[in-house]
Amino acid sequence: MNNKFSAKINLLKSNQNSLWGKMSAQHMVEHLILAVKMGNGKLKLECNNPPDKLPTLKKFLMSSRPMPKGFVNTVIGPDNLPLNYSSLDEAKSKLEEEIEDYHRFFEENPD
Repeated sequence: MNNKFSAKINLLKSNQNSLWGKMSAQHMVEHLILAVKMGNGKLKLECNNPPDKLPTLKKFLMSSRPMPKGFVNTVIGPDNLPLNYSSLDEAKSKLEEEIEDYHRFFEENPD
């Protein structure tokens, strides 16, 4: 994992309170695991956004504008997803593994 990113992730503690959204530290790490798995080809999701909305959504995602507070992801819904790992440390370890797989995937599949 990138040293700066790894250092930031390793600062997270399971007893920290959320400062912005509703996710716990472990929920956020597990959320990142899902995002990386989409990028490394291990998780396939169907796009459920109407085609006419895609240009607007892409423009927002490609901007540096922060995600609005209270944003509800239509795929996830208003509640946190159930946790998949027994601890924050286990989730951090899995995130590191998925990031390594991400880099390996693109080294092996440059096109």
